[in-house]
Amino acid sequence: MRIGRVLLATTLVGVAPLLVTLVTTVGLPLRRAAAEPGPPPSQQPAEGYWLAAGDGGIFSFGRSAVFQGSAGGTHLNAPIVGMAPTPDGFGYWLVASDGGVFTYGNAEFFGSAGGGPLASPVVGMAATPDGDGYWLLEADGTVLNYGDALVVPAPTTVVAATPAVAISADPDGRGYRILLRSGAVLSGGPANYGSAPLPGNDPAVGLASISGGYWVATASGKVYPFGGAVSYGQIAYRLNAPIVGVASASTGTGYYLLGRDGGVFTFGDANFDGSTADERLNAPVLGIAVPSQSPSAPVVHFNMGSDDEAPTVHIGTSVVVSLSSGGSWAPSMSPQGVVAPGGPAASASSPDVFTYATVGEGRVELNFYNSSKHEDVVFFLNVIP
Repeated sequence: MRIGRVLLATTLVGVAPLLVTLVTTVGLPLRRAAAEPGPPPSQQPAEGYWLAAGDGGIFSFGRSAVFQGSAGGTHLNAPIVGMAPTPDGFGYWLVASDGGVFTYGNAEFFGSAGGGPLASPVVGMAATPDGDGYWLLEADGTVLNYGDALVVPAPTTVVAATPAVAISADPDGRGYRILLRSGAVLSGGPANYGSAPLPGNDPAVGLASISGGYWVATASGKVYPFGGAVSYGQIAYRLNAPIVGVASASTGTGYYLLGRDGGVFTFGDANFDGSTADERLNAPVLGIAVPSQSPSAPVVHFNMGSDDEAPTVHIGTSVVVSLSSGGSWAPSMSPQGVVAPGGPAASASSPDVFTYATVGEGRVELNFYNSSKHEDVVFFLNVIP
């Protein structure tokens, strides 16, 4: 048999290119096989959320909200006041009242106001939809932009009696909205669909934007929808601790309310995955963040090209094999139970493309035979937990 080599690249961040071995039958021209990053699996609604406490502690709940680290137990110059997730759910940012920014997972650092003089304390942050920037909001309404966050004129001057309390990014990339304690919503770019004039004994505390609308939440748990946002309910009973924030479900058809004690209240299709309401905390909980989509499973994509040895991948990695067109390819594998046909990447309709999910531990041989061309191609893969 003649042995060629196949280069494999994965979508795993930080992983060097991996390699697989290609075997062809004796006497046939060597078909060089190259692996390229394949199409990502279809995005799934996120399941889960993070809670952030004033001391930098992070509490993760649900499958999509992966714990990436925290500032809990670290000496901070100022308390944490805000949190924002990366779009893919693999990281998040924390911001302190002095403007210091802390990054975790794949969240990138684009700058901060830490160490510099501020006219008023920072009260929140919001990340751009692509995760390549963020805004920091000061209590006087000043907005600081970093990375690709748009620079837009300040929407208005905020007076001390009605300080800014929250900032929310427009998911369509047109800027941000600011919420004042009075319930007024100020637009820094996107459309303004209205405000919620509130009594002084029930201040506004949270703002969550979706495409074409937003929700305003109050300390008592009331929720006011604007634009295309729909009301899915609100809290109508006495709470153990006031509400401090609101976050949209990843689908945009539901929302979460967060209590200062870490209690989580769900409405619409927002799923309850846990809370810290019954735990003894070192600092109050102040923010909730929801990944906009479930982290995508890594995908490896093989096609006819160049070469090396069998790669090692983790269970859950999807495999896409693209073979030369023409003829009739028939797949087989051994042993069974390591790789199964289908999987998250199974979206190709071509008869020359085969998709698999890695479901077990072991070394597997994927064999493809073309009866028209009398060609045999074999890929070897090592799968670990």
